[in-house]
Amino acid sequence: GERQGLIFVGAVEPNSGSTSLFPIDTAGVLGIEIAESPASHSSALLAPGREILTLLPAGHYGFASGPSIAAAHATGVIALLLAVNKKLDADRLRTLLARTSTRAGTRQGKVEYINACNALTSAMGHGKCTSGESSLVAESSALAH
Repeated sequence: GERQGLIFVGAVEPNSGSTSLFPIDTAGVLGIEIAESPASHSSALLAPGREILTLLPAGHYGFASGPSIAAAHATGVIALLLAVNKKLDADRLRTLLARTSTRAGTRQGKVEYINACNALTSAMGHGKCTSGESSLVAESSALAH
């Protein structure tokens, strides 16, 4: 899939105790861990994954946690980045997301997690993020170009 330009995102179980590095050791896969857990894989990107409001069965809303929630967050950010720049491959995406990450305190200490606003403004080359928020302050038409 990587040769066809597909981007793969994989949820990484934190501190699983396993010696396997799947999916991180697979070429072209962006491994995502929960930002609120101590990172066990230095090559994984971190995204919010604890107590995230989500759709539950039967059309209800509730809170869920887990690496798949964090991977879904990262997948959405990646989709936005690809809408801005279709030429981004897995390596360039990993570099962009790591470079534009935000440092924040958690119960486990300070971590750097992906920041959609920072990544998008960097990919677009303009716009700015408001302090303390992950909202994009730029022309709404910028994503359409």
